[in-house]
Amino acid sequence: MSNSQKQEIETFEDIVTLVDTFYQKIQVDPMLGPAFNDVAKIDWDTHLPRMYSFWETILFGKPGYKGNPAEVHSQLNDKMKAHGSELTLDHFDHWIALFQQTVDELFVGERAERAKKSAYQQGRGLTVHLFQYTDFFTLRSK
Repeated sequence: MSNSQKQEIETFEDIVTLVDTFYQKIQVDPMLGPAFNDVAKIDWDTHLPRMYSFWETILFGKPGYKGNPAEVHSQLNDKMKAHGSELTLDHFDHWIALFQQTVDELFVGERAERAKKSAYQQGRGLTVHLFQYTDFFTLRSK
């Protein structure tokens, strides 16, 4: 889709399109899919509306999102360890890249850029929390 065919993120329906498209990719992604599907066993009917609310708060400033992403990802990491693996910086780098790619495929404009920046910040914040990085320079920059 060329930039002239893309639109700005302006409505709740745009957020639904972004979130649904992104998580459709996640579910079949060879790196991230197993964490979501096999380990976390995500209930998509519950997770997707929570993500709509999260991004509506981020992009439109609409209150309503309630959650603790750091705790959720800490619990996921514990589950992954029980399955013989764990979350890594590569998982978060890939999540960020996939999210930013999805935004770029669908949207343009200030909110699209804010969504990409926020995804980067969220991913980096979670890696700092999970892996106890004390030096931001130890994180790879994108």
